[in-house]
Amino acid sequence: MIDRFQTLTNDELIQIHNASMDILLNTGICFNSEHTTNLFKQHGFKTEDNTVFFTEENIKTVGIGSESPIEW
Repeated sequence: MIDRFQTLTNDELIQIHNASMDILLNTGICFNSEHTTNLFKQHGFKTEDNTVFFTEENIKTVGIGSESPIEW
């Protein structure tokens, strides 16, 4: 039986991070709000219609996922 509470190895965490970044960079996230998409565009994010594409640098710059994100 597999222990579902087993912790991930550092390599597994890196694999998850890299796969997540690939999705954010190449697939992006579609927002149902033109206003939201425009906010990202104004902050230097690549956009296409209502889809926003995220680079790792974009995420670090605006503090997405941090405890004190930038005020938009």
